Amino acid sequence: MANLDYDTGNGTTRIVHDASASGTYSLTEDRLYLVGACEISSIVHQLGGGGERIAGSTAGEDGAMLNPTPGATNRGYDDRSSSYGYNSANDAVAGGFPISMSPGDVLVISESADPLVSHNSGIVNIPLRRAIAVHCVASAPGANDFAPPYCGTKTTHTWTASMLSGLPTALTAPSPLGTVRTVVIGTTTGAPSAANLSAKIAKLQLDHFNIWTGRYMHPYANMRDYGRDLAQDWTDALVMACTDDRTAELVQHVTQIGIDLYGVLEAGGGWGADGGHNLGRKAMIMFAGKVLGNTTMQQVGFQIGKFQEDAQAYYDGTTAKWRIGVGREDNSTHDSGGGYQAMNRTTWMGQALAMLHLGLDDEWNHNAYFEYLDDQRTVGVGAHNSYVENVMDDNWATLYAAAGIGPAPSATIKYTPPGVS
Repeated sequence: MANLDYDTGNGTTRIVHDASASGTYSLTEDRLYLVGACEISSIVHQLGGGGERIAGSTAGEDGAMLNPTPGATNRGYDDRSSSYGYNSANDAVAGGFPISMSPGDVLVISESADPLVSHNSGIVNIPLRRAIAVHCVASAPGANDFAPPYCGTKTTHTWTASMLSGLPTALTAPSPLGTVRTVVIGTTTGAPSAANLSAKIAKLQLDHFNIWTGRYMHPYANMRDYGRDLAQDWTDALVMACTDDRTAELVQHVTQIGIDLYGVLEAGGGWGADGGHNLGRKAMIMFAGKVLGNTTMQQVGFQIGKFQEDAQAYYDGTTAKWRIGVGREDNSTHDSGGGYQAMNRTTWMGQALAMLHLGLDDEWNHNAYFEYLDDQRTVGVGAHNSYVENVMDDNWATLYAAAGIGPAPSATIKYTPPGVS
């Protein structure tokens, strides 16, 4: 037996295994590998403040899922989320050690929070503190390999320098930059940098439960729990990845998120309209597709019903509007300019800008989204923080006009929405 130790930022997770070799992926955090068919005989979280958590010693905590799938009721990480779909049959730890793995398998290992406390939003007790993914592979990955997705087909993509140089000419960073939230936990704000935006999104972004209760499975030390806040962190990084402040590391982290989300989508997942929970996934996948030159990932907009943005932006005759969901167009509580509409439109703006910059407006396949945002900017609505707003202010009007989308459906529109002739 051998030990694979991983520094989680709060101590070390030790995985005892009999694989022929082991290690960590170089391009991202929280992704480990074991080479060849193997067994894991124990998982121990050695805590930085002293003590340890031995997976399996407290029933229903520190769980792990082998080859996780999307869904609402198949969670195997922590039974303190039992009212949100925990199922011990899907907890590999509850099944007992050893845990057998073969090449192509992925084991997502959680470290439970103890005690339960509120983080970030201040209203939710998140049961998971950290999560990492262990990939069983036939041979050790190269230094420039992305990790395969933790759901779906375990495709390995390899980074090359041409992926960065092959992107459209970078937008000029604004001056002044503005501010963003610079931390995963808490509300500290400051000037954005490629380094601090990378740090916010570098850990495993565990997002394979696609209804609102999925927030309880977002490990609080990895990522924000609420979809709006999570999407804002992703959007900050995505926007900088389109400017001349970007670095290869930042682009790699944004791309890894897109790879993972596409794996969830490919495995049957999706992020339908659900208040402020499910925004932001579509643009991350499409950005990754642009970086990787993967047209299938670029064209996920043609998968109808999979993304919140596509259900919430819609045409009322020839006017682009927002609704909380299909069939809920007249909900005045949510469609009056406040609440859910406000959190969506301000967060959408940076992602829409990125799609226009990358020339992916046709592939987005939903012109109501862009036209709605352009109309909102016309009446003075801005982005979710001053950094994204400064980039928007410098570039939106030019990019939107060049795309030829609007401002209203016409004979030159690239995509005719249902009901508009």
